[in-house]
Amino acid sequence: MHELSRHLIHSQETLNAAETTLGSILNSKQWGKTAATEVFQFCHTFVTNLKLRAGAFVARLDNEIGLELHINNLNQLEKVEELLQENRRDGKDVTKFVGYASILFLPGTFISGFFSMSFFDFEDSSWPYARQCWIWFVTAVPITFLGLVCLWWSRTKNSKEGMIWAIIKRISPPGEKS
Repeated sequence: MHELSRHLIHSQETLNAAETTLGSILNSKQWGKTAATEVFQFCHTFVTNLKLRAGAFVARLDNEIGLELHINNLNQLEKVEELLQENRRDGKDVTKFVGYASILFLPGTFISGFFSMSFFDFEDSSWPYARQCWIWFVTAVPITFLGLVCLWWSRTKNSKEGMIWAIIKRISPPGEKS
């Protein structure tokens, strides 16, 4: 379409030049009121009309080019939106993984840091941590489990309410309202 527009603009420029030339010939006093004046007048009017038609066609073609440009931009925006949605899903997956890893390792890390403080005395055995190692497991495992349960509950809270009502309806005797 761009090539067609370029050729139309060139044709319009040529018609402008022809109209100007014919106008100059008609305005010159050399021809006077001869029969050629009527021919030049007809040619001048004809070229002027062709120029107007070419201008209208250029305007229509510019509209078509603009429409095609907007349709192309719309298609590109739809593709960009699809990519954004995909990246958003990927980002949610990464965030979810980091959250799960944090919940899994953070309690144990905290407990290790807490027991590494100097107010615990582990120096009276041959291997200092051998006898009290169970304390770490007794504290870290339940806290980690509690964190995972809280995460699971927060992720499934809305679907659980519907499931609980479905279970209550299934186990209630027929004829009873729940």
